[in-house]
Amino acid sequence: MIIGLYTNKYKDKGYKRTREVANFLFKAGFTVFTDSPIKNKNVPTLKALDMLDKIDTLISIGGDGTLLSVADHLAKRGIKVLAINEGDVGFLTDIEKSDDIAKALQALINNTFTIEKRKMLDISLYKIGEICKNNKSLNSGECEQFLGSYLALNEAVIAKYKASYEKIIRLSVYADEHLVDTYHADGFMVSTPTGSTAYSLSAGGPILEPFVDLLLLVAINAHSLRSKPVIVNDARKITILIEDQKDVCLIHDGKKSKSYFNKAVIKVSNHTLDFIKIDNTNFFDKLKTKLQKWSTQY
Repeated sequence: MIIGLYTNKYKDKGYKRTREVANFLFKAGFTVFTDSPIKNKNVPTLKALDMLDKIDTLISIGGDGTLLSVADHLAKRGIKVLAINEGDVGFLTDIEKSDDIAKALQALINNTFTIEKRKMLDISLYKIGEICKNNKSLNSGECEQFLGSYLALNEAVIAKYKASYEKIIRLSVYADEHLVDTYHADGFMVSTPTGSTAYSLSAGGPILEPFVDLLLLVAINAHSLRSKPVIVNDARKITILIEDQKDVCLIHDGKKSKSYFNKAVIKVSNHTLDFIKIDNTNFFDKLKTKLQKWSTQY
């Protein structure tokens, strides 16, 4: 096992936790790299993406956002991840600040951990020409230009590029060929079950168990009393058509991708993110603990 340590320097002040983990793993006989300047001659420091090309296991030290910032790179490379919480709530993390780090990491030495495979989203963006746009075709053929694809663990959000209280987006959402609804809203979100405890929850969506075969469709601040979250089978392909010429963006796992697109196609990816699990706490016990912590942290 070749391990990389990926650290949020604002969460792990002075890299104290990173040094602790690096020293423990090196003494246990692992090859270890880090992206942090911990000044340990036995643990080389590399740029994050260069480090990912050398490892098969990543330990994320920070919060959920730290892990999400590299989740797409990990999934594409087949790198498994163990998340240590140095943040606030940490729904994706498996080791807490208060845990005995040596005891927790002993599972790596003993090979007593399990792997949880979490589904991800493939997101493709297109620019549809006016002829195809006017005939409302979902399969626009030569009239559409492919702009790029992205991968997300939690959610894909279509939103206004610049925050504004003056304008809303008009968009139509399809599940396969079926119109779910046309929305006037600040944006629209497609969430995985893993993402149901993230932005989707803040936007009024329900909480899903991580392994159900479902997707969440959530309008953000919809200008309608009937616009409620919709749950669909994750075998469906979700198509979102931007019905006006608003300047929109894709936000995937908190990362903003600017493109002049008016069509997004979202479906479950063939890639998964493999989580190392050493904590046997069941989902509902963990959920209660995290929600209680969330409700009292401010």
